[in-house]
Amino acid sequence: MIPRATYRVQLHLAFGFDDAAALVPYLAALGISHVYCSPPLRARPGSLHGYDVTDHGEINPELGGRAGLDRLVEALHRHRMGLLVDIVPNHMGVLGGDNAWWLDVLENGEASAFADYFDIAWHPADPVLDGRVLLPILGDQYGVVLERGELQLAFDPVRGYFTVSYYEHKLPVDPAGYGDLLRRALRAAPAAASGGDDTGDDTHSDTGDDTGDDTGDDTSGDTGGVAAAVADLERLATAFAQLPPHRSTDGASRLRRQREKTALKARLANCLQAQPRLVQAILHMVAGLNGQVGQRASFDALDTLIDAQPYRLADWRIAGDEINYRRFFDINGLAALRMDRPEVFDATHRLVLALAASGAIDGLRIDHPDGLADPAGYFLRLQQRYAESAGLAVPQPTGGARPAALPLYVVIEKIVAPHEQLPRDWAVHGTTGYRFANVINGVMIDSAAKARLDRVWRAFVGAEAEDFDALAWQGRHLVMDSSLAGELTVLAAALLRLARADRRTRDFTRNSLRRALADVVASFP
Repeated sequence: MIPRATYRVQLHLAFGFDDAAALVPYLAALGISHVYCSPPLRARPGSLHGYDVTDHGEINPELGGRAGLDRLVEALHRHRMGLLVDIVPNHMGVLGGDNAWWLDVLENGEASAFADYFDIAWHPADPVLDGRVLLPILGDQYGVVLERGELQLAFDPVRGYFTVSYYEHKLPVDPAGYGDLLRRALRAAPAAASGGDDTGDDTHSDTGDDTGDDTGDDTSGDTGGVAAAVADLERLATAFAQLPPHRSTDGASRLRRQREKTALKARLANCLQAQPRLVQAILHMVAGLNGQVGQRASFDALDTLIDAQPYRLADWRIAGDEINYRRFFDINGLAALRMDRPEVFDATHRLVLALAASGAIDGLRIDHPDGLADPAGYFLRLQQRYAESAGLAVPQPTGGARPAALPLYVVIEKIVAPHEQLPRDWAVHGTTGYRFANVINGVMIDSAAKARLDRVWRAFVGAEAEDFDALAWQGRHLVMDSSLAGELTVLAAALLRLARADRRTRDFTRNSLRRALADVVASFP
C-alpha cells in the first residue's frame, strides 16, 4: 500500500501509543492515510526520540508496550488508515547499562556472543586497545578519577555478580577474574569465612576447632555447613579461573565460556544464599580493594583489576582521537552494528518484520542507510525476509537492478544531491522527500537577494573571508582533525594494511596515507 499522505508522531514517555491513537479521528478527517511514528522499540530510559534502541525484540514499555501498539493499530484500522514505522538498522544505544548485547561484550570481550554484532576494531594500531573496547565515560583523567574513589568495585550476592561502578554506570567484571577475587576474600577474612569467632582482627589465623561450639554464629547454620560452603567457594574460584580467556575467538571456546560463566555465577549465588559470613567476607574484600582516598598505593589492586578487563576506561575527551568502535557521527553512546552479517540482521529485524507480516505495520522508514556497509544487500534482504514472513513470492534482483516488485513499502532517509540518483539496485520505493522539500523551499527563496546575503555574511566573518568552497574544505578537515579523528585513524590503519600487502605500495607511511585519505574525504561533493 502506497501512502496517500502521512503524519509523523514523535513518541516518548509523555506521548505514547494511546496519545497517538487519540489523534486518529482528527488525522482521518484531514485525509491522512498513514501515521508515521518514531522508532517504537525499547530505547534508553527516558529517551525523547527512540533512536537509541537497546532491545530490538521488545516494543518500548514506556510508550505502552505491545498492548499499546496494538490499540494504536486497531484505532488506525477502524478509520481505514495504516502505520509506518521508523527503524534504526545502523546503531544501538550503549554505555548506559541497559543494552544486554553491549554489556555482554564488555564482560566477555572478543569471546562474547555479540563481539561481531558491533563494528569494533578489536586490533587497532594502538597496542593498549588490542582486544579491548575504549569506554570514554570518565569526567577526568583515569588515574585522577580512580584515586578520587569514584571507581568502585561492587558485588551482588543475589546474582553472584561483580561490577565496577562509576556513578550511573555499572560495568561487568570479566568472570575469569572472579577466582582471584574469591581467593582474596577467603584470605582477607579467614575468621568470617570459616565460621569462627570474628573479633574484627582480619589478620589473625583461625586456630579454632571448626567442629566445636560456635557461639558467635547465630545466622549461618552449623560450622560443618560453613566449612562445606568455604570448600565450595574454593572450588568455584578454581572453576572461574579456568574459564576461556576473553581473548578467545573460536566458536567452541566462546560457547564454553558463555555456558560455564552463567552456571558458575548461579552456583556462587546459591553457595552464598545461606552463608552471610561468606557474603561479609567478600564485601570486606571489596571494601579493601576500593582503596582509601589520599593513599595512592591503596588503589593499585583495583587499578590492576580494571586494567585486566576487555575495556579501557578513559576520559570522554579522548574519544575523538582513540575511539575504536564505529559511532553515529561523534556520539559515543550510539555504537554501530554489523548489519552486513545475516545473524545481526535477523536478530534486529525479527520483531519488526513479524509485525509487518501480520498487517500491523504497512511500511518502514530506514534511518541513515548510508552508514551501512552494503545498503543494496540490506534492502534486498529486507524485502526477501518480509516476503518469507508473509508467505509471498521472494523477490529477486534482475539485470543488476532491484526486483520488479517490492512487497514491502520502504523509504529511506537519504539526502540526494542534485547530480545524484538513487542506485538502481536499492530495493526501496524512494527517499523521505528531502529533494522534494529542497525544491519547494527554492520556491520560497528570492534569488535576487543573494548578493545582499553575501555582503551580510562577509561583514560578519570579516574582510578576509575566503570563498565558500575554501571554507568548506577547511571545515571538513577541522571535523576530521577533531570529533572524527578516531574514525579517520581506523580507516587509515585499514589503508595501511592494504598498502603493505603489495610491494609496489608498501613504502607509503601511515601519516602520508592518513593525509591523503583526509584530502580525498574533504574533496567529496
